[in-house]
Amino acid sequence: MNFNSDNMLAIGSVVKLKGADILAMIVGYGMATDKQYYDYLGVLYPNGLSAYKDYLYFNVDEIDNVVFSSYKDESYESLRKVLPERLNIIKKEINK
Repeated sequence: MNFNSDNMLAIGSVVKLKGADILAMIVGYGMATDKQYYDYLGVLYPNGLSAYKDYLYFNVDEIDNVVFSSYKDESYESLRKVLPERLNIIKKEINK
């Protein structure tokens, strides 16, 4: 499943990841490590970030369900209109 404006979650949203007994709070979009692209950057919920290594990298298709959908305003709606297309272009380049 591709990251798109219909499935983009706001920063602060909390999700349960497939195959894991943890919750993650979304703190960023479009992260790349070791030539691998990820739709979201998260931290454990409710623990938060205690060390750089605690970041969670995951894609939209790894989300089992949305536990909490965060605050959304006009700036989020503006970002939602342009960010997914830009990130999908980057994702294609990194995952070649």
